[in-house]
Amino acid sequence: MLKAALDTIGYFWLPSAPKRQVAGRLLFDAKQQRLDLLGSLEGGALIGAIINDASGSEVLIQGQTLKGRFTLVGCQHRNTIAFGLVSTSYYVSSVLAGIHRVRPKSRIRLGFNSMDMSLNSLGNWVGVVSTDMTMKFNEDTGYSKIEMTYQPVLEECKFRWGKVALRVDYTMHLFGNKQITPNYFIRITFNKMRSLADLRRLRSAIQTLLTIGTNSPVLIENAQIKFGSRSSTWYDHSRGDDLGEVHVNDPHRYLFTYSSLGGIKSVAKWLDMYLRYEQPINSLVSHHYIASMYSENRYINLMVALEGIADQQNAKSTRFGERVKYVAKMIYDRLGNTLFRDEKSALQWAKVAADIRNKWAAHGGNRDVDYTRMDIFANSIYYLVMLWFLTECKMPKSAIGSIQENWDFRNIKEQIENYL
Repeated sequence: MLKAALDTIGYFWLPSAPKRQVAGRLLFDAKQQRLDLLGSLEGGALIGAIINDASGSEVLIQGQTLKGRFTLVGCQHRNTIAFGLVSTSYYVSSVLAGIHRVRPKSRIRLGFNSMDMSLNSLGNWVGVVSTDMTMKFNEDTGYSKIEMTYQPVLEECKFRWGKVALRVDYTMHLFGNKQITPNYFIRITFNKMRSLADLRRLRSAIQTLLTIGTNSPVLIENAQIKFGSRSSTWYDHSRGDDLGEVHVNDPHRYLFTYSSLGGIKSVAKWLDMYLRYEQPINSLVSHHYIASMYSENRYINLMVALEGIADQQNAKSTRFGERVKYVAKMIYDRLGNTLFRDEKSALQWAKVAADIRNKWAAHGGNRDVDYTRMDIFANSIYYLVMLWFLTECKMPKSAIGSIQENWDFRNIKEQIENYL
């Protein structure tokens, strides 16, 4: 999640045994997330010290290092080597900076009040938002004193788990042409304590919405979470962290913007829908976050997203081809001639789309696969499923119209018409 890697040494211990501290090294970046210890935390019982969080499945380890205090969450015992000196290694799922439980308990629970997220494309996607900012320059003994007044909460709306808000703060530059830079971020405030697993779901929900809207991978740059009255930087790797250089965000590629989407109200609707369609939506956007993917694998992922709709809409047939037809007709009934001329062409599209999948997945591949046709139909599946999700959470017509006007969508529509 955070581009800055953690590589630090210090002492680590279990919350249930704070006096047994073991020296070790914490390494946490996109390629490695591990804790190496010069000894055993359990004191002879090398495996099996499980400390549960609110979801009942996390292992917690705490530490004091050269870079501060940390709580390591979701640790899994990897191996123990004993040649006179015991060396133990753990895989680490997440790192919370600055959070410690003072009193050890037999069962540790982690619950969080809110989460702030900064994303690399959020500012461009949101665009210019009126902030009613005022500045005053007061001359004081030898220097100018600048006072800024602005409203940090730009928009806010309720959703099922609490409230989501678009917020802003500012960075002042003493040198250069730019004097002030707005920094937009999303804050989610919960109506009850939530586990890290819940925070990951909503983090993915925001990331997938911006991925679809900007038509490109969107990386999470920073996440701050509140644990009671304390704040913590959350180190946790999400999709795209291993992409390396991501191409410069291009507004011309956008399918819709924050304003055409309908603002924070539509973001709240998306969060509610994502909690129902999490796996299909993740499958839909997965290809954005893989540097190189076979056409067949991308096609299968998109079909998984389409089948997810069939599952949620209680498609009665278990036959794959019939399920694709069921979803195609449902999409046509909702979207009309967005991509198809009529219902007949929608059903014909479904037959070809299912046949492409069956030829490769069900029969172990075929040297005569038409990859050009596969890519065209994969793109059509992507847009149809995406549009269905947007209409499912009642996005405004401005967002749907923006997609239909996009040059990429119009090109795919023309190619599909030629094939049908």
